[in-house]
Amino acid sequence: VVDDEMINRQILGFTLEEDYSVIFAENGREALEQIEKNSADLSLVLLDLLMPVMSGMAVLRKLREKSELARIPVIVMTADHESEVASLELGAMDFIPKPYPQQNAILARIRRIIELSEDRMIIHSTERDTLTGLYNRSYFYEKLEQMTSLYNSREDGSTFSLVIIDVDDLKMINAQYGQMNGDVVLKAIAESILTNTKKADTCFRIGGDEFAVALMDADKMKALGIAKQIVNAIASHPVTLDDNQEKITVSAGLVTYDKDNPSLSELLSVAERKVNKSKREGKNQVSF
Repeated sequence: VVDDEMINRQILGFTLEEDYSVIFAENGREALEQIEKNSADLSLVLLDLLMPVMSGMAVLRKLREKSELARIPVIVMTADHESEVASLELGAMDFIPKPYPQQNAILARIRRIIELSEDRMIIHSTERDTLTGLYNRSYFYEKLEQMTSLYNSREDGSTFSLVIIDVDDLKMINAQYGQMNGDVVLKAIAESILTNTKKADTCFRIGGDEFAVALMDADKMKALGIAKQIVNAIASHPVTLDDNQEKITVSAGLVTYDKDNPSLSELLSVAERKVNKSKREGKNQVSF
């Protein structure tokens, strides 16, 4: 429960304490500290929007930046109806108006959102890579089938492109710093990939050190620009490993789907050959 007014914290605490263990925070900054500390155990965050130090909107933005925190459902509490839409766009799942409705109404909303979130997490666990939060290899193949079916049915000449990304020298990183630091590298790369793609695109971790990005409505030239942006972003953001700043690079291969040659196995084979070409020619680049 995040609210700067003590009376509001007391009201909500009284409402919830029989059914839930409750953690309180008085402002957004304290809330973020508590959320990060208890993220594995939190079922829900009740978040006031108007607070000192850090607003509820700022908290929502911060939560979206980290995949392990973005999964936690948030209900915002506000008397400002105009803020409801903005908070929902930032990832909030529901809102509770101020002044508060009856206790039963609050509990009903909380139970519904927790149940929805748990259902979503079950689906999420079958589609997502547990380390990075990206879609996993199984969903990668399922998504490719969906995309080829979609673009085969189109008559406008549009297509999609696929970028396969392989981490350069990850075995050396694991040998020097240990696998836990290797995982830090993989998560940092996943964040860079997400930052440099659009919502319509789909990002995957398809192997130990291999990622893929399916770029919707992207021909070769458009996809090449995005692929280079991803590669350059990763190389320009060193990762901290045991207090050392290490430059991380990736090698990428780009292919564009052609419905006149609809073989997915051939598409993936060409993409892998392009990755290998990037490796041979010095790494930290895109081949197409």
